[in-house]
Amino acid sequence: MDESTISRDILKLMRKDLVTKERSEEDARSSLLSLTTTGHELLEEVSPIWAELHRKVEGVLGEHLITQIDAMIHAIDTNVPRLRE
Repeated sequence: MDESTISRDILKLMRKDLVTKERSEEDARSSLLSLTTTGHELLEEVSPIWAELHRKVEGVLGEHLITQIDAMIHAIDTNVPRLRE
């Protein structure tokens, strides 16, 4: 993901009161993100759903294929700047 996409996604999460953002005291170029109470509640709600979905997908595709898919996604993400040339 490029920086502008991440920034837009963080703003969306902030507007929904799911995360807060503050400047790092150690490095002014960095920001610290934290889940809000609402964010924690949502995470608690969706975690079991995500775990069950992941279990089902792994049951269908198998761990080896999922590992390959993850590697391909990583390779695409890493090479996005070169793809835009």
